[in-house]
Amino acid sequence: MDKPYSYDFGQKVIWAIENDGFKKSEVSEMFNISRNTIDLWLKRRTETGDFAFSDQNRKDAMQSLLSK
Repeated sequence: MDKPYSYDFGQKVIWAIENDGFKKSEVSEMFNISRNTIDLWLKRRTETGDFAFSDQNRKDAMQSLLSK
């Protein structure tokens, strides 16, 4: 299971890439977070305007897991 990250932590990660000009690989090492997580957050930010799950997305994901 993925370990939960705070919203503030995620903002710092995204900020380092988008505003401070760090590469994803550098940010991955700096914050000890996987490149896959960074890629997911950046994709989600592009698609929804925010990198974090919305409450509805959390509910949908949980229902999907429970129905398996």
